[in-house]
Amino acid sequence: MLADLIDLVVQMQRDAGQPEVALHRRDRALVGALRPHARETRTLLRAWLDSLRQTETHLPGQPLSAIYRFQILLLAVLGLAVGWVAAAAVYSYDGSRPVNVVQVLAVFVGAQVLLLLPLGVVMLPQRLTRRVPGFTAVQESLAWLSPGQLIRVLARWLPEKIREPLAAATHAGSFHGRQLARVQKWAILFPAQAFAIAFNLGALAGCLYLITFSDLAFAWSTTLEPDPAQVHRLTGMLSWPWARLAPDAVPALDLIRETLYYRQTGVSGVADPSRWGQWWPFLVASMFTYGLLPRLLLLFGVGAQLRRLLRDTLAELPGVTVVVDRLTSELVS
Repeated sequence: MLADLIDLVVQMQRDAGQPEVALHRRDRALVGALRPHARETRTLLRAWLDSLRQTETHLPGQPLSAIYRFQILLLAVLGLAVGWVAAAAVYSYDGSRPVNVVQVLAVFVGAQVLLLLPLGVVMLPQRLTRRVPGFTAVQESLAWLSPGQLIRVLARWLPEKIREPLAAATHAGSFHGRQLARVQKWAILFPAQAFAIAFNLGALAGCLYLITFSDLAFAWSTTLEPDPAQVHRLTGMLSWPWARLAPDAVPALDLIRETLYYRQTGVSGVADPSRWGQWWPFLVASMFTYGLLPRLLLLFGVGAQLRRLLRDTLAELPGVTVVVDRLTSELVS
């Protein structure tokens, strides 16, 4: 649908100013035979665009759609690699000191939740943001930080004959460019979620690999006054989503007390070294619940919104009624 929308905008701009009789004759020759079998607006437009692509060699929709799919694949591969490297760094253990549970939670839970805040700002609808002065500019600035902006770089690889009409059609100052701004926002957010999902999958894979094939020791430490009871309450709050399904993934108060790490004396009060590894179910469950699961939900939500906008915009874009009239009315000469 992205290719159809881009080609529709580009072709309508090319047709602007052309004699109506010539356009009518061309379009009736292209899809006149299909009209009895395709009266629905979107079906007519897609049939018209398919016919134009056979005669018009410089429509940018399909090349841009291919680059868009390549961008999603590239970001997914990059996310897997970055996630694996991040897990290898955070779970690094050389035997001298245990893996810090606080650091794992800060990177794979705290940072993940904080990154959802600017995403939520970008996703706010225009009917709300336009009421606050300057809020739209904040949204646009935050959107530039999205990994989905990679498509702007990849689009430079397109041939000049395709790149120029695409730039004219999507220019922010043009009429159709303003109409396409909503679609463009969600089209950028979708590959960003693909990157985030791949990052979390890579991190989980790296974490499980190290847990399975190495003997990790976990502990927690802080320069503030340590309070195991308070830490137990915090881990209990974090464990609430899976506490009934996986009670072994909820750290007990004894485990928290026994794995308190001091810089000078090491882990204190633990009699069985095997206890050092009992943090891993809680950490894996936290990474899945607060890292991967929200991004999966966002991917489905953003994808559904993008498909809806592409479908609606294709039929409701200003100028579409003129095209449909040419395709459905008889040519009188």
